[in-house]
Amino acid sequence: MPRVVPTDPDDDHVLAAALTGAADLIASGDKRDLLSLGSYQGIPTVTAREAVERLEAKRQDLTLGAPRDKPPLTVAKHQDRRRQ
Repeated sequence: MPRVVPTDPDDDHVLAAALTGAADLIASGDKRDLLSLGSYQGIPTVTAREAVERLEAKRQDLTLGAPRDKPPLTVAKHQDRRRQ
């Protein structure tokens, strides 16, 4: 992979991993290097707060279609089901 972040070569590995893994976004606190990119090859770089806000919005969208008589599946319940 060519150098993308000239001031911090380690960040190039983050970008490569995001591309390889087909990430939806890159959450970072690195204002100087990663966040200043805005995005890389269509993958947005966002703060952790924005990443959580996006996940919450996505969860809300998914639960809007869920039956009202059942609460949404929590992480703990999901893990319990996987163990069974």
